[in-house]
Amino acid sequence: MPAFQSVPEFDLSEKYHLKAVGCEKCAAHASDQSTEQAWQELAAQWHSIADQAARMPSCEHRNLISFAQIDR
Repeated sequence: MPAFQSVPEFDLSEKYHLKAVGCEKCAAHASDQSTEQAWQELAAQWHSIADQAARMPSCEHRNLISFAQIDR
């Protein structure tokens, strides 16, 4: 189970920002520049999804969740 699912008090936007922070931490510990850049790009995508979630009415979150399912 993804880590953010174990923290129910956060809304979707906060959960997605936490995913981005996790990617940023991985980037900081990357062994090479290419890997660091890939993690930074993933972080930017999660932040973008989080920003979209913050602007959406709650009934539209289900579509965003299915789009953002990376942990399969």
